[in-house]
Formats: sequence, C-alpha cells, structure tokens
Amino acid sequence: MGELQHMQMAWKAMRSTKMLEDMDRPGFFKQYYQTVRQSITNDVLQEFSKLSSDEEKVRFCYEKIPAVHEIDIRTFYHGKSERDALERKEAGNKAFGRKKNVEALHCYSQAVVKAPVLSEENADPRKMTLYPICLANRSAALYHLKDFYYCVKDIDEALEHHYPKELKFKLYKRKARILVDLKRHLEARDSFRQALKWLDWAKMDRDKRMEVQKDIQKWLSIFESGKVVKNVGDFRVKLFPTVPPLTQGPHSVFPTLSSKLEMRYSPTQGRYVVAAQDIEFGDVVCT
Repeated sequence: MGELQHMQMAWKAMRSTKMLEDMDRPGFFKQYYQTVRQSITNDVLQEFSKLSSDEEKVRFCYEKIPAVHEIDIRTFYHGKSERDALERKEAGNKAFGRKKNVEALHCYSQAVVKAPVLSEENADPRKMTLYPICLANRSAALYHLKDFYYCVKDIDEALEHHYPKELKFKLYKRKARILVDLKRHLEARDSFRQALKWLDWAKMDRDKRMEVQKDIQKWLSIFESGKVVKNVGDFRVKLFPTVPPLTQGPHSVFPTLSSKLEMRYSPTQGRYVVAAQDIEFGDVVCT
C-alpha cells in the first residue's frame, strides 16, 4: 500500500471519529433532524425518493413536511456574550503568546463577533471596552501576519468604539509604522503625533515611557526634517487581493455589501444581515 493510500485511510478514520464526536455536541441540528425524521411516513418517504433534482427535494420538504417549520432555529442563537468573548480573547492571547498568529486571528475574530457593542441599550462606554479591545488584539495578529490593510481597518474601528485611553498610544504607533511601510508618510506623521499625545495617559513606569517617547520623537524628527522615509525592517507590503464587483451594486449605507442584502439589528443578536432579494449562485454579496 502506497503512502497516498495510507494518508487517505488515516484521513477517513479521523473524519469518522470527528463525526462521532460531533453527534454528541450540543446544538439544534440533531434535535431538528430527529423531529423531522419522526414526522415522515413511509408514503412520504417513497414519494420523496422519486425526486431527482435538489430543487425538487427542497421544495417537497418545504411544502409537504410541516415539521420543517416547527423549530425556530433563531431561538438557539444566544446572541452577544461577554463571557464567550472573554473566553475567546484569552484563547487568542495564549495563541499569540506562542506566536501562533493564524490561530490567534481565528480566536480574536470569534471574540469580536461575540463581544457586546455600544448601542442605545448599552450606552455606558466604560462598560463596553471589550469589543474594541478584541479588535485591537486582532490587529496585532494581523500586523504580525503582515496583513496591513485589515490591520489598519481594525485599528480605526477600535479607536471609534471607546478603546481605553491609556492604551490608545499603542494603536496609533502600530498604525503609524504600517503607514510608513505603505509610504503614506503624511498619515504616518499624524498617527505618530496622536501616539505621542495619548502616551500621557499610558500606565507604565517612567523608563518605559521615555523609551517609547524617544522612538516616536525619532520618527517625527525624520518627517519634520523632510528626509525620505525608507521602509522599516522587513515589513513588506502585502498586495491587496483583487476584489470582484458586487452583484447589483453596493448597498446605500454599507459599501462592502451588495444592495441585495439588508442590515438589521436587535439587542440580543447584535447586527446581522438578511437577504432583501433572491440570491443566485455566483452572486457576489460581500467583499
């Protein structure tokens, strides 16, 4: 038996074990399946077996099996959760500490999704710092992965959502270093100036503060002298991916979404997207 066959057998065994493990995991689908299956008579099953296309099968289930409508899947979604967000953030911190940046990115992204966001219902910014902190942590993982474009987007989003003032200098400094590498020198200068401004709020000992201040002032002196700023270290710019055009044009409020989508909000679920029109195979609805 060749090496490829050994790998295929090992993969099948691993997937079989994973499927058995998944059967024991909590969730709505197992209960949903059992409810639907128990409602199907032999006559219905025989009629279903005669259908050939997926479209016919889906339509048949939707129209002929009432049980498919009896479970409200939305009730199984627990919405925003500070506890879950903290758990994923800590998992991200551990992965980041081990220099597992891709794993950290995944954990931080889960934390961002779960973290409560400032809204009319949650109007106290002092209690709503978890969301921007998760964004800032994700920006650090993106920085080390050299995905500078999305790193800057996370930094800007964190700063717009009441990121703690004693930590702001870190984000402005990180953003400035990226902008230097992207040769956006005027924006980099402004970010270094903001970093220096917010350094006064930082909670650190005097020696560390002086070290950070000296580094920022070094960069500012370069800009003010009019010298050409070279790239820093080996931080090469990652080329932005080619983004396909959105089907039916961009949304009027959210330019990265198709106009086929609609954004909604609820206190329990946060922001979420639904289809405002039929979506066809191959439609580009988000970039």
